[in-house]
Amino acid sequence: MGLGVSRRLLKWAIIALLTLLLLGALRVSAESVDVKVEFEPRAVKVKGLILPGDIVDVSVQVTATQFEGNVVKVAYRVYCSKGLVVEVAGEGGLTVNLVERRGSASFSLEIPWCKGLVVEVTSIEPSGGFSRAAIDLGPEVKVSLLEPRDPFLGERREGGYLIVKVITRANVEGEVGLLVVRDETLGLTLLERSVEIADGRIHELYIKVPENPRRLWVFKDLNMLHRISIEYMGVDSYSGNNITYLYVIVVSSDLWRIPWAASLALGFLVILVIASYITRRLYSS
Repeated sequence: MGLGVSRRLLKWAIIALLTLLLLGALRVSAESVDVKVEFEPRAVKVKGLILPGDIVDVSVQVTATQFEGNVVKVAYRVYCSKGLVVEVAGEGGLTVNLVERRGSASFSLEIPWCKGLVVEVTSIEPSGGFSRAAIDLGPEVKVSLLEPRDPFLGERREGGYLIVKVITRANVEGEVGLLVVRDETLGLTLLERSVEIADGRIHELYIKVPENPRRLWVFKDLNMLHRISIEYMGVDSYSGNNITYLYVIVVSSDLWRIPWAASLALGFLVILVIASYITRRLYSS
């Protein structure tokens, strides 16, 4: 008798437990939403492409399939791929207000320096909604002046050397490009260097200070402001950030002051002779 009662109680307990689990599962499935992610370019350097440094708006659209509430909370995470390495570039949360079972929210994203980007969005209240979207990025390289920090270098003797460091930001690895150094004032190429491109790589350049131009073969500008450009040429999508500039006042050798001094002395002597001649003519008349 006692054993039969115990079996019936155990049976009813199992039934009750299964009922509670089923009700919980029904409740979870009753609170479900669909999540969708879309991108909209806001500020891009090249039309039709998305590159590192561009800004896009990420829109999260929510549709309540079996959810009676008016507010949905979602979490997002941004993954950045750099070759075989994948890093988390950002994460956060959004609150979506529903109107007639639909709603949306958005956030701005500045594209980091990577090859590809993936945004994952998951609903957390209620849970269950998930979406993923990817952005393919074009190849991009940027050149910046690292040392000296001030591009205005002051006076430098012609024939000397400038030691300059530039840094490259890139979402490509292992590509070979060319750094070309030009004197934009005189239209001369001062240096060409073949370099392997990598993100954050520093390139040290030894640049010979150009000579000032000659005038009538025996004269030379003693002081002249030169604009020197350092430009990257190679695999790239946007050329607007491939160049940086230096400004230097080139001072000629002191020997080139001799022709100027001689010409000034000769000119002064000519003026004295002419003045003396005019004076004698006036007094003789």
